[in-house]
Amino acid sequence: SINKTLLLNNSTFRLIGLPLLTNLNGLNFNSANCSDITIMDCGSLTSITPMSGISGAMTGGLLGNIFIQNNDALTSLNGLQNITSARSLFIFDNQLLTNLSGLNSFSSTTDAVGISDNPSLTSLNGLNNLVAVGYPPSIGSNSMLTDISALNTLNLASTVNMASGQLNITNNSNLAICAVPWVCNYLSNANVVKNINSNAVGCESVAVVNTACTALSTSEFDLNEISLYPNPTNSVFNLEIPNE
Repeated sequence: SINKTLLLNNSTFRLIGLPLLTNLNGLNFNSANCSDITIMDCGSLTSITPMSGISGAMTGGLLGNIFIQNNDALTSLNGLQNITSARSLFIFDNQLLTNLSGLNSFSSTTDAVGISDNPSLTSLNGLNNLVAVGYPPSIGSNSMLTDISALNTLNLASTVNMASGQLNITNNSNLAICAVPWVCNYLSNANVVKNINSNAVGCESVAVVNTACTALSTSEFDLNEISLYPNPTNSVFNLEIPNE
């Protein structure tokens, strides 16, 4: 248990290797900024809600890093809702996390975003307001993930280091749909580096996703070219569409 008022301006907040800690009740974060936030190897921690007092991960104008890793009982990221940006965001190996709600105000990083090894994560909902990152995201080994469309607000064309970074979407065994706008927009640039593999059928390779993206971008056919006859009819009619 902890009972302390934290003065976090220009400092780090780190909880590492506290297997019996169940919550952060008793902490007063005083609307402070942090240089870094790390919560790691706290296997009984179920809630980080008191952290809502943190208004940002920043000190001296330099953005800090956020690591939420290997917390087996954590079910939500509620508590991070007032943080809008960080240098990097890493959500790794949290067994019961089903989505990323709690990051709803998060809009940018200057470096990386990594979402990996969260076996209960089904969607990226919570990152719906992420618009800018320093490197393309890395999304890997989230075995129940089926939906990555929450990142459709992300404009990778403005990514700071697109040429040197690499998009990684790998080993998400239930992820079958990767032809979503943010991915398609990234793949449309022939010069980018990408690694899409070992996901479910439909997202098993860059080539497959590229084909699906091309199909999505095909112009709608002209409805005036459709023929239906005889008209009127009280039984069978024929429908002719010249463009599949």
